[in-house]
Amino acid sequence: MYLLGGFSNIRNSTFVSNIGGFGAAIFMQGVRLTVADCEFKDNDGAEGGVAHVKEDSQVVWQRCRFTRNKATAGGALFQMVRANGTVINCSFEHNTAVSGGAAHIQHNASVTFIGTRVEHNAASASPKGGGGTGGGIRATDWAEVCGGKATHVAQ
Repeated sequence: MYLLGGFSNIRNSTFVSNIGGFGAAIFMQGVRLTVADCEFKDNDGAEGGVAHVKEDSQVVWQRCRFTRNKATAGGALFQMVRANGTVINCSFEHNTAVSGGAAHIQHNASVTFIGTRVEHNAASASPKGGGGTGGGIRATDWAEVCGGKATHVAQ
């Protein structure tokens, strides 16, 4: 799904086994988006296994499940450049990336997690060498992350 400008809502939907470069399921720029009661699983992208949230976007995720998604950066979510997000009562489980197993947030982006579980995610080593960073969430370059509960339980 490619969203450029405007307002959108996505409700009661399932995104499974999508493949893409920038957001395997959703790419957005300059959009106000609400995503509610959705499931995202087994998606594979370069920046954002599920979504690539870019420049001046505002997104609210409500009661969504992100499971077994993978990417180079942001196993489920990749958010950058003045993009703001709120994640309410969602779960991120078993997502993987080299940077930010569940989410990678950078360049003045801001995400607030409320009542959200971030569990069993992993940042794995890069095929080019070097270890992974931010098993649950990685925030860099003046990014801001607030709230939530992040745990990792050994399996």
